[in-house]
Amino acid sequence: MPVKGVGEALAANGQTPPDVLDRLPAKPHRLARNWNASAELLDRLLDGANHVTRLAVAEHENTRPGTLAALARGDVERDVLRAARAHPALPVTVMWELLHV
Repeated sequence: MPVKGVGEALAANGQTPPDVLDRLPAKPHRLARNWNASAELLDRLLDGANHVTRLAVAEHENTRPGTLAALARGDVERDVLRAARAHPALPVTVMWELLHV
């Protein structure tokens, strides 16, 4: 059994490799804030995610365009909507669609 707090410390460390992040016993929002989080991990973290995790995923540079589109279209929290809509990877077609809503 790992020492308490080690998973959280590794999740906060920007040098932790993506394959290690996938196996860490850490809170989802801490994993989503790590620069090395993979797009696959970010997608998995959204399943049943709370507000803090959704916001971290919306702000992450590795978030897939389709994931951003889903957050930009349907999240209920205003700051998550803003983060997803301001992300440079959000597809232009989604931006155009949101402009006319």
